[in-house]
Amino acid sequence: MGNRRAAEFEVELRAYDPEHKCWGVVKGLDDFFAEMRRAKSLGEICCAEISLERGKGGQIWGKVDQWCTDQ
Repeated sequence: MGNRRAAEFEVELRAYDPEHKCWGVVKGLDDFFAEMRRAKSLGEICCAEISLERGKGGQIWGKVDQWCTDQ
């Protein structure tokens, strides 16, 4: 089960929405996940600081504020 969670994280990030009392997919992070897959393939350890905001349609959007690797 631990491997499955890691695999899911490579394609989406979820955030809890207290207004709707459910988990939803964070939009706008496609480039982040592409970079994370690249870093993983090179054996790099990486982390990111991601800010979240609610869009007009109620979706949760993410923006990568900082990206760090162990290079």
